[in-house]
Amino acid sequence: MRTDKETVTTAAEAALSVTDSIKVKVDEKDACGILTENLKNLILCSPKKFEDIVVICIGTDRSTGDSLGPLVGTFLRRRRKIKRMARVLGCLEYPVHVKNMDFFLRTVQEEKTLIIAVDAAIGREESIGKIHMYEGCLYPGSGVGKKMRDIGDISICGIVNSSMDKMEDLNQMVLQNTRLSLVYNMAILIAEAVNKGLAGLVDMEKGREKEAKLKVLK
Repeated sequence: MRTDKETVTTAAEAALSVTDSIKVKVDEKDACGILTENLKNLILCSPKKFEDIVVICIGTDRSTGDSLGPLVGTFLRRRRKIKRMARVLGCLEYPVHVKNMDFFLRTVQEEKTLIIAVDAAIGREESIGKIHMYEGCLYPGSGVGKKMRDIGDISICGIVNSSMDKMEDLNQMVLQNTRLSLVYNMAILIAEAVNKGLAGLVDMEKGREKEAKLKVLK
């Protein structure tokens, strides 16, 4: 059962009380630390046996609200060390969306890969600006009536605007009229948390290898 943790004040608390689902406001104190620690724990506790990690950033640069994923992908690709930690699919130049997702996924061995999916979402007005990270898949395009396959072992959704219930055409307009500043700030935060989370796992692995070598020398 998934539980939404609405208020976590420190990264230490997040590490001690990691849940299947967590929500953090973009301007919340230590939001990056909370997301970073939760991502590390979700990866470490994943029941999936994987050899690789892929971060798939879903969306399009043709819609302000839906550009969250491509922005995250672009920011991650600028990190020199990211290639050592994970593959990043989807950016402003080469976005992953409803028409080409299957093409991109052909390059991924899903049964051997941990997939972190990033996408924009619309929700309740009081949830705007929240980043939702949880164990499980997401359903891209569902808010605007587009049918896409589910994707992700770990999902990160940024709630960029409020939905108009089941009025799909209006929801598309809502995404088009979303403030770029909010999307941009959320993308920076998500990219930073993903980068730090993956880097933290690499450091942990290096630490284990060092300890193993020291034991052998002793």
